[in-house]
Amino acid sequence: MTRRFQIGLKLGLSAAVFLGLTVMAAYGLRALTGASQQARSPASIEAGSVFEHRGNLNSAELAMLGSTPLIRGRRVVFHEAVFRNHVLTPPNQVALNLFPDLTLTAAFQAPSAYGVNDGLYVGTILGDEDSSVRILIQNGIVDGTIKYKSSEFRIIDGANGQAIITEAKSIR
Repeated sequence: MTRRFQIGLKLGLSAAVFLGLTVMAAYGLRALTGASQQARSPASIEAGSVFEHRGNLNSAELAMLGSTPLIRGRRVVFHEAVFRNHVLTPPNQVALNLFPDLTLTAAFQAPSAYGVNDGLYVGTILGDEDSSVRILIQNGIVDGTIKYKSSEFRIIDGANGQAIITEAKSIR
């Protein structure tokens, strides 16, 4: 009975620690995105920029975002109007300025006519037919995954128009 109690106690503590870390990460993401910062008007940013840079994440902040080792991350403001304007205008290409040293041009398929797919944009990076881009925009919230060469980029929505972009090595 004592051994069972010890095992149960260890399992319970492990579950409590995991739950605590999960909650801390969720609330930490709000802090990471700088919820108090407001987006500037599109006229005040570089013309055509989808993401407005708001600062890099440090290693401790990157560690809060999950178990996958991340190479780098940054806070951004996502400009939905700029994105939709480029996606919906032929040739349906958008320059995604993910990091100051990395801008990828994505070619998107025509948006789906099915209501269930409303706000979902799918495409590839020009020059890499093995790449994939999936961006979902609903109710002002953005979420996305970009797989390009040996990297995987995530766009994680924060609060008040803020988001985080991360880069991790992908297995392809």
